Amino acid sequence: MTICVHLLVSLPYRLYVISLMNNKKTQLFIILKISCIVLLPILFQSFANHRNNIRKVQKIIINRQAPLDKVQYITNDAIESLLFSTKNAEEYSLKELKINLLEKKLDADPMVESADIYLTIDGILKVDVKQREPIARIISNNQFYYMDMQGKL
Repeated sequence: MTICVHLLVSLPYRLYVISLMNNKKTQLFIILKISCIVLLPILFQSFANHRNNIRKVQKIIINRQAPLDKVQYITNDAIESLLFSTKNAEEYSLKELKINLLEKKLDADPMVESADIYLTIDGILKVDVKQREPIARIISNNQFYYMDMQGKL
């Protein structure tokens, strides 16, 4: 009889312990799932960011927006030498390029009205330059200036 009572008393306890073990397993499984959901994207993003930073510029494409019947005052070679004075564009890694500074350099040129520089996903650096349209040439003290449609020198 004591054996029977002992079995009856210990059976709910055993079931309780087994349910706790199952809960711990499910808790561990939930923690593992949450860890994977949170950590794997961070890991993949850091890997992709690292690979993107070591890529080189494949080529540079310069689009000048100026009327065809007008004189071109700024050439593609002048734009490229203005942007990359120390080395070729293809020698720069994507991490080294400071696109905002390159745009400011181009905008500071007196013959450039506006400039847009951007990278494509395949590593091509695209430069869109709109040339000022000079309407008058001013000569002063053996120096000459051009005035554009907006009145800027």
